[in-house]
Amino acid sequence: MSSYDKATITFPDSTSYTFYERVEVTDTFEPKWAVSGGSNPLALADQIPGVGDSNNAEQAYFGVGGIVRSFTVRGAVGEDLNEDWGDTAKSDDVITKLNDLGNTLDTVRVASDVPATLEYGGFSTDGQYSPITVVPGKIELPAELAENPSAVTVTTNWLASIDAGAAAHQLNPFG
Repeated sequence: MSSYDKATITFPDSTSYTFYERVEVTDTFEPKWAVSGGSNPLALADQIPGVGDSNNAEQAYFGVGGIVRSFTVRGAVGEDLNEDWGDTAKSDDVITKLNDLGNTLDTVRVASDVPATLEYGGFSTDGQYSPITVVPGKIELPAELAENPSAVTVTTNWLASIDAGAAAHQLNPFG
């Protein structure tokens, strides 16, 4: 079992949301290339000896190797499931909990200079690695009003980010 068997998002104002049930975190790395073989594969392949002679299945990629890292966090939110869920009580219903997260996303500024953190597995305060600095990506809060379920699965997406505020503070000689 990992050192942190839940997933917690903590906003810059210290409001936190923890998934305890049906937790799934997908760590995705998407490379960004200055020159991608897919953008003009035939012209590029013809310039490399031995490559242009095939069906051009192999391509060339050049660049600085920039990668966009993102985390899709899924978990159950519901009555009696989430004891650390913003300003709600553990016994609050699903809609109240979804509304609380939605309000925090709407009112708390999160950007590279004031990022949130994600903790799961070895990425935690007491883990092998530090919590991950993130900003929000696509967040889905499925409020099933007619159904009135006791729990729903929430999908959140977070983009790995630098902490520009901390970096700027380190550069400030008067800081």
